[in-house]
Amino acid sequence: MSIRSDYLVTFVTAVELGSFAKAAKKLEITEGGVSHHMRALERYFGARLFIKPVKGAELTEEGKVVFSAAKGVLDKLEGTRKRIIDMKDVLSGTVKIVASTIPGEQILPRLINEFKEKYPNVDFVVQISDSKTAFDKLRSGEADLAAVGTLLLAPKDLEYEKMPIGEEKLVLIVSPNHELANKESISIKEIPRLPFVSREKGSGTRAELERFLKESGVEPSQLRVRMELGSTESIITAVSEGIGASIISESAARKAEKAELIRTLQLSGVDSRRKLYLVRNLRGEFSKPARLFWKYAESEQAILKLGEE
Repeated sequence: MSIRSDYLVTFVTAVELGSFAKAAKKLEITEGGVSHHMRALERYFGARLFIKPVKGAELTEEGKVVFSAAKGVLDKLEGTRKRIIDMKDVLSGTVKIVASTIPGEQILPRLINEFKEKYPNVDFVVQISDSKTAFDKLRSGEADLAAVGTLLLAPKDLEYEKMPIGEEKLVLIVSPNHELANKESISIKEIPRLPFVSREKGSGTRAELERFLKESGVEPSQLRVRMELGSTESIITAVSEGIGASIISESAARKAEKAELIRTLQLSGVDSRRKLYLVRNLRGEFSKPARLFWKYAESEQAILKLGEE
């Protein structure tokens, strides 16, 4: 003899409502149908399930055991049903990300492309900005996620979760005609003597540079800043024209060096590596597409090391 799941539904409903009549009304069957289901269960288990079958309000000890098992079976079936529905549903929607230059241009495209192979109906809007703006838009709810090159610029009132998605080194760049063009490295303590082209305030690169300087006993105010610019590309152009030296990501520097626009020098005396992060606001709404993209990025085992060959 087999057992039907609808018998278990009727049984659990009758017990929870304390009445065969109420169960019949809720399930839209007759009271006779409820009684039939209960008798079938009792035959299957070979035991009485109710002390007073007419009212159906009080269970026997055997009935309590069956009730616990029936609840467990039905809960598992419902959970499985929801999982199947989720698998069949076509995931769609838009994920908004505000990103600083390096993670936005060199890490997110790979992650997004791989994610869209699995979920082609999810769209992404990626706005390239500086790290401070990325954090501000994450806090205000204008972005689902932020991808940044530093955590130093996170607002103090922002509750966030971070995930490393990349790692890179910062290097000094000079023009091909610069007096340092043939050197391989330079001490961070020598930077203040050079005319310097700096990123604007709010840049992750600038925040990390200032951290490196302070760790080496050099105050950022000692830099001989001749110009502040808002993008890596504009920095490279200014340096290639001999306006000053600068510090940028090694991955961006290598491309420009191959084009013979600049020369690069490693920074000695300091660990110039920095991690790149994907960040989400713990107090903000998190859509299903954004949640799944976060989990996908989290599942990537190795942090992408930019600039390495």
